[in-house]
Amino acid sequence: MGKIVHPKLVVYPWFRSKSIVRYTIPNANRGIHRWHHITLVTGDVFGFSTIKKQVKLYDEVLVYPHSYPIYRWQTRNEQNIGMTYSQNKISQETNSVIGIREYQKGDRYNQIHWKQSARAMQLMSKEFERQITNDFMFFLDRDQETYQHLNKETIEVGIEIIASLVKYAVGQHFHVGYVSSGKSREVVPVARGHEQVKRIYDLLALAEADGDYSFSKTVLKEIPFVPSGATMVLVTPRFDHDIYQLLAEMIIRRKKVELYYISLDGLLLDDELSQYFAALQAKGVAIKAINNRNWYQEFQGGVYNG
Repeated sequence: MGKIVHPKLVVYPWFRSKSIVRYTIPNANRGIHRWHHITLVTGDVFGFSTIKKQVKLYDEVLVYPHSYPIYRWQTRNEQNIGMTYSQNKISQETNSVIGIREYQKGDRYNQIHWKQSARAMQLMSKEFERQITNDFMFFLDRDQETYQHLNKETIEVGIEIIASLVKYAVGQHFHVGYVSSGKSREVVPVARGHEQVKRIYDLLALAEADGDYSFSKTVLKEIPFVPSGATMVLVTPRFDHDIYQLLAEMIIRRKKVELYYISLDGLLLDDELSQYFAALQAKGVAIKAINNRNWYQEFQGGVYNG
């Protein structure tokens, strides 16, 4: 992100008692900017004399993260075409039960198959036919340990990815939500509309890598609250055994998952993790490696070797 450029304007008030000055500050860093005073400078046309006056004025402005126009997104939800305006309020009770499995932490109370649990002497859960919805829940890794030795722009790329995809998804009338855990837990429940974009952007604008809770634990904790059939979009510069176990657990729970793995520093996976990477893709996890600030070109029809 560039530094703030302080604009200088010359105003000729002539005989007016009031003047309105409009200007643009280019390349402002995302986040909240506050000021406590402004300095007014006046003088003659030739600059022989100047008068300065400092005026107390407290105000603030919130700068949203940069987003790129997305023209196509090869998402796991592509099969939703034609169902754009579905409200997705179908309960699991109306879905077909296709099997029984052992109870897993996070399963809803109404998923428990009590008769089978009594026979097996352990809790068993119903396995439902997978739903198809237009929901996307975005997860941003804000664990400070994750970014400790990484390029400082890494989290900015993650934020830009989410900001861009959220705007695209809402433009397609999809439902979106957002979860991250830093100094505080931030959750925007799934909804749609431009107000939803604003809610998420408000949080992305202030997002920092200031969490002390692992990304894997954050996602696992939120799984029970993610709408059934939603696609979970994970954005992180971390791919290790914890992330692998997390994704494997989500496969078992029949969750649709997309992982954006950011590696601006050219971090390579060892042979074992590369095998895990390939195994997850074979199981249906959509994994995209982001190793370039030009990641958005692929979504615009350009050339990007990700």
